[in-house]
Amino acid sequence: MKCPECNKEMKKGEVKASGGTFSEIGTTLRWIPDESKRKFFKKGAVSLHLYGKGWYCDECMKVLAAFDER
Repeated sequence: MKCPECNKEMKKGEVKASGGTFSEIGTTLRWIPDESKRKFFKKGAVSLHLYGKGWYCDECMKVLAAFDER
């Protein structure tokens, strides 16, 4: 995959969210639409799995990730 910032090839890997403990209870990963991000109730939010495919750019030091819906 090419980096959208610098157009160099990115390294493929895995991205995982964790709560820093042995248990991942209470840790959530969500996508929130732009029109809801400043509102108290996040209308249209989607809960995601805590792991997914990821790509890392050595040049820009940025990560792109693709997570599946729960």
